Amino acid sequence: MNECGASLQEIFVELGFMVSIGTAAGVNMASINTCALAGCSKPVWASSPGREEPHLTCGNLHHQLLMAGRFNPNMANTYSKILERNAEGFCALSSCEDPPFPDHSWCSRTHYLQWLFDFTSSFHEDQLCKVHGCTRHVFVEEDSTRSEFCGWRHYQKYAMSTAMPEQSRLPRLQEASGPLENPIEAALIGFCKMSKIRKQHYRV
Repeated sequence: MNECGASLQEIFVELGFMVSIGTAAGVNMASINTCALAGCSKPVWASSPGREEPHLTCGNLHHQLLMAGRFNPNMANTYSKILERNAEGFCALSSCEDPPFPDHSWCSRTHYLQWLFDFTSSFHEDQLCKVHGCTRHVFVEEDSTRSEFCGWRHYQKYAMSTAMPEQSRLPRLQEASGPLENPIEAALIGFCKMSKIRKQHYRV
């Protein structure tokens, strides 16, 4: 047992299924039912079974736009540009003069991916999730507090990936002075402590 009141095995199980860190203090989560991206009135993306908190936006793209806007409040409103292009009858990709596909902002998946590549290529290094290979924007709170990760799962992944090499370097026999500290156990106990006081609440 530890400060969480659970065994390490129970914590591992929890880590495997946990999606987010608690509920933001003072926020009525039931009242959050529309996309948080300014200008969008679509309902938020349906939560998966076992997820206590709703998503912030209607989909991944709007989440990326929301995080980028929080990261840099002075950034031009990318979503407004998309809406303006569509209102003029054009695909959201600036170089395209074809009309968008019905109920979409782009004329094709190819042009959507091209637009997305151009958009994410403009990110600074500290805007990208710290997990190697991840191209998602880091999570940013409404008060502009920034994380180093896109969400809770990648925070877990990074923590465990850094703990495992330390475990492999431990000697097999205990020193005469007493038992060695297990870095994985220490990391998980640290996780317990942090989960009680962490102010950031990943809701992606």
